[in-house]
Amino acid sequence: MRKHLKSSLLLTTLLLAIGCEKTQTLNFTNSLSGTEFTHTLEKVDEYEIPVDSVTATNVLHYQYYEQDGIEYFTMLNKITQEINFYDLNKRTLAFKIPLLYEGPNSVGNLDGFNAGYHIHTLDSIFVFNRSQFELYLIDRNSTIVNVYYTNREFNVPSPVVAPFAPMTVHHDKAILANFQNAIEYQKRNKTYLSEYATILDLKSQKVDYFLSYPDNFKKGAWGFDLHRISWAFDDINQRIIVSFALDDHLYSFDYNGNLIEKIFAPSKIVKEARSITKDEYHSSEGSKNYYFSQDKFGQIFFDPLRKVILRDCIAGVSIEDLKSGKTTKTKRNLILIDYSSKEKIGEVMENLGGLLILFFTEEGIHKLAQTNNEDVLKFEVYQYKSLSGNS
Repeated sequence: MRKHLKSSLLLTTLLLAIGCEKTQTLNFTNSLSGTEFTHTLEKVDEYEIPVDSVTATNVLHYQYYEQDGIEYFTMLNKITQEINFYDLNKRTLAFKIPLLYEGPNSVGNLDGFNAGYHIHTLDSIFVFNRSQFELYLIDRNSTIVNVYYTNREFNVPSPVVAPFAPMTVHHDKAILANFQNAIEYQKRNKTYLSEYATILDLKSQKVDYFLSYPDNFKKGAWGFDLHRISWAFDDINQRIIVSFALDDHLYSFDYNGNLIEKIFAPSKIVKEARSITKDEYHSSEGSKNYYFSQDKFGQIFFDPLRKVILRDCIAGVSIEDLKSGKTTKTKRNLILIDYSSKEKIGEVMENLGGLLILFFTEEGIHKLAQTNNEDVLKFEVYQYKSLSGNS
C-alpha cells in the first residue's frame, strides 16, 4: 500500500511538472523606478513623392541611402522587381535598378519577405533570395559580381534580410540575422543554439555564427512571430542593438559578435505574455488569437544623428474580443532611449498599424504614413521635443 501510494505521488508530481512546462507566463517590468520622461516626438512636416502606375506603395523592403550629398529613399518595388531610388530633396524618382528574374544575371523571384537587399555602394548592392539561400552581389547595371551560398541544414537557423532585421557590411564582412527554419513552436524549447546571426567573410566565404535567445525563451513554446529578432546597426561605433519580442532588455554586440552590454528598455504597455498551447498551435484561429493577444516588443531602430534608440511596443488584444470579432485598436507605443546614458527618455503613442517604415536625416525622423492615394508615398517628419522647453 505504501509502495503504491509512493508511486501515485510520484506520478502525480510528474504530471504536474509536465503540465507546468506546457504553459509559461512571462511578466514584464512596466516602469522605470524614479524616471521622469524628458522628451516626446513632435510632427514638424509632411510630404509626398509621386509614384508611377507600376509601383506598389505597399513597402516591404526599403533603405535610406546617401551618396555624394544626395539623399535617397530606396524601396524594392515588388511589381517590377526593381529598386526604386527617390531623391528626397527633389521628391521625385531618380532612377531604378532592375533585379532580374531570368538570364545570366538573374537573382530569381524576390516575392514577399523571403528576399531583401542592402546597398553598400551603388556598385556593391547585396540582394538576398532566401528561397534559394543565395546572397548576390550586383553592380548598378544589375550585373552579378559574386554569389554567396547561405544554405544550411533544415533544422538550424539560416539568414534573412528584412526591414526589422537589415544586414550591414563592415570592411570585408557581412552581418545578417538568422531565423529558425524548423522549430516546433508547440513544444517546450529546452535549448537554443548560439547561431541566430551570421558573419560572412566576403573574400573567403567563411561563415561564423553568434547570438542566442535570452533564457526566458527556454521556458515554454512561444510561436513563430514571438521568436522574431529585430536589430539595428550603429555603424560608427560598430555596434549591433538587438531586441527580442519577449524581453524587457536590449542587447548590444560588437561586430565580432561579442556581447557588450544589456540595456533595460521596458514599456508601460508590455506587461505579460503566455506560451502557446498545443490546441492553439493546431488551430489556425487559435494560433492567430494567441499571437494577437500577446504583449510584445516589435521593431528596433537607431537614430545615428541624434543617438537615440526607438523601440516598438505592442499591447495584446483580449482573447474575448478576438473571438467575438470585435474590432479593437491595438495600443502601440514607441519608447525613446538615450544611447549615451542608456536611459529611457520618453514613451509616445503610435497610431500606425503594421510594419513601421522609419529612416533618419538632419530634418528628423521620417515615417511612411498610411494614405488612400496609391499614386504617392506619403511621409511624416518628426523631431524630438524637450518637455522642459529646452532644445
